[in-house]
Amino acid sequence: MLAACTGPTLALAPSPHADLSGHWVLDPAASDDTRAALKHALPAHDPTPPPPRPQPSVFDDNAPPPPPNRGQHGQNQQQQQQQVVVVDDSPSLPLAQRAALAMGYVVAADRIEISQTPQDFRLEQGERRRDFPASDEPVAVTDRYGSRTVRAGWKGDQFMILTSDHSRLSVEESYRLGRDPDTLQVEVIYSGERIKKVHVRSLYRRSSSAAPASDVVGPPQGGPR
Repeated sequence: MLAACTGPTLALAPSPHADLSGHWVLDPAASDDTRAALKHALPAHDPTPPPPRPQPSVFDDNAPPPPPNRGQHGQNQQQQQQQVVVVDDSPSLPLAQRAALAMGYVVAADRIEISQTPQDFRLEQGERRRDFPASDEPVAVTDRYGSRTVRAGWKGDQFMILTSDHSRLSVEESYRLGRDPDTLQVEVIYSGERIKKVHVRSLYRRSSSAAPASDVVGPPQGGPR
């Protein structure tokens, strides 16, 4: 079993057996509009950060004089004034970067290629390629969006990918065969910083062959792992 730092416990193999290998093509009519869902979840803009609180210098002639000492009561008032802190609640990433990060997970690729063996699960979604060796250990990923922890494995007959940075990002992806074994159901639950929670489902149908690289359309190249 994979160590469960967060989320469900994941297994190294499906139970019952399930093979998701194949070339899969998105069925837009049977899927959520993932772009519209993400657009609805994103804010129009980030709030303006508060201005920095001025800190008078000891050499500043314009600095207000300290309040007169009025005994213990005066000392308490002075301590309360010194404890006032202006908190900058600005997001750690600008809106454009947060949108690009979310897009890599939420927006459904037109095609998915899956290669599954007992030792490895390889997932290709357009230009985005991810490889998950069967392992008990989570994987640390660092890129231009920051650092994240990725866990992958099986929960019953569905392959799950759990991504978290323990503070501003939580993503749950699941891949499983539909009632028709020639369909693939993909579900993504995305919670990000200053973004409404997004829950989308997509349906893919089995294709006889992979599409030429020029025909593949999906999340932008270099998307998050």
